[in-house]
Amino acid sequence: MRDHNTGDITKFVDHILAIELDLPSWAEVQQNIHLSLERSDNEFGDAIHLPITDDIHLVTVYTPPDESRIVWIGIKHLKKWNISQKDILAVARMNMAVLVGKYKVVVESKGSSYLAYFDSDSPFKASFILSPKLKEQLPKELGWPVLAVVPARDFVYFLKEGDNELINKVGSVVVKEFAQSGYPITKELLKISDQGIEAIGAFDTVISGTENQK
Repeated sequence: MRDHNTGDITKFVDHILAIELDLPSWAEVQQNIHLSLERSDNEFGDAIHLPITDDIHLVTVYTPPDESRIVWIGIKHLKKWNISQKDILAVARMNMAVLVGKYKVVVESKGSSYLAYFDSDSPFKASFILSPKLKEQLPKELGWPVLAVVPARDFVYFLKEGDNELINKVGSVVVKEFAQSGYPITKELLKISDQGIEAIGAFDTVISGTENQK
């Protein structure tokens, strides 16, 4: 089952515009500055980006309120707005906390296994893992740290750490979504904790001592 509503998925077909695009004033854009997960093999140019794992980087972006497109923020934008990289990252993180707070978390359970996802059609769904308020949003049944998979831009699952049986079941879904998505992110299994985000394996390798499907 895909973890989004069955509405018009054309909303996901956003356009990453060249960072040379001129943007409005800082007062007009600051409420719509966010963080986006992007594959590390992108050509980032002077876009404001930071590595998260071998596969993924976070990129500071602007998107209009209707989330119809995503624009990478570059050095030229910071100069125009007269703000620092540190400042724009702080604003982006704050806005991610606000964005994530708008959506309900759905929890599915079977025995001691719990699977959670956001009931959202936002193109930032995978990027919700970058929210500083994620820990507060997730159900207590999952515990903390928590595991996550983000095979595509519009897909994120959260699992309990150490739930190897469910990890294996999710693995085949991750590989399929990564292969079929127009916006693949990573096949990595991510651990999210107070220390940040790290990859603890990938679904074409061995994770937690068990074989996963390719």
